[in-house]
Amino acid sequence: MDPGERVTIIREIAASLSPAEWGEIDLVLREFGFSTQDAWSGTEADYVREMVSRGAEDDLRRLHAFLYSAPEPGAPRRRISSSGSTSFSRAPPGPAADRAGASARPLAGVE
Repeated sequence: MDPGERVTIIREIAASLSPAEWGEIDLVLREFGFSTQDAWSGTEADYVREMVSRGAEDDLRRLHAFLYSAPEPGAPRRRISSSGSTSFSRAPPGPAADRAGASARPLAGVE
């Protein structure tokens, strides 16, 4: 993974997870092999960026795929809300490469 792709993936992960509550953020990070901290004085987005920037390439890709990929055109995408619940939105039509690659966009309307 080149540095530009890594930065893009880290930014998108932070955009998707940072609206969630701290406990939900830590749960998702731990499940995908990332470290967490008991105390943090910055924002949720800063925290997510810091924790995932330390991660291995494979862990970054798996977490990004969990948050942004849809297995088939029209299949739902995951969104983590501030209440910690997971909701789904429909993926836009088009080639799978457009949905799963570096062109992935942060999910609109994350609560």
